[in-house]
Amino acid sequence: MPHFGKTHDMPAKRQKKDKRGDQAVSWDRETVVWRFRKFDFRGYWGLAALQRDGTSFDVLLETYLRHFESMTWAEIKRASKSGRSRGSMHHAVDTDKLGKQAKNRLAELKYEDWGVIFSLRLDQKRRLFGMRDQNVFEVLWYDPSHEVCPSLPK
Repeated sequence: MPHFGKTHDMPAKRQKKDKRGDQAVSWDRETVVWRFRKFDFRGYWGLAALQRDGTSFDVLLETYLRHFESMTWAEIKRASKSGRSRGSMHHAVDTDKLGKQAKNRLAELKYEDWGVIFSLRLDQKRRLFGMRDQNVFEVLWYDPSHEVCPSLPK
């Protein structure tokens, strides 16, 4: 497995210049771009999670990820749940709120300095976790059973 050194991810709120160079544009106004360079292929929430779930990688891309590509980060973050538990469906999660297995895996991967990871809700239980770098979502884990960051009982 390739080794990735410490990350030097830039904050999502960093501003960039538009093509004219005279205005600052928020990365939240950009559409999401996927990167799999840090995907934990051999980990519990990598390819094994897809196999346990009976989901192929192409189904993950076609069914779930393609849906997000037309959305800006602002639209993604604004998407909210309906029903009893209202709130944002897609949000940042402090790594200290992750389950023990997820914290341990971050340490093994040398990503414990991330501090925050981003969660994309794919459906009722399935989540995609990763690091947001400007408008890029650096995919780390596919969690089909809501184990990375278990919900607290209500």
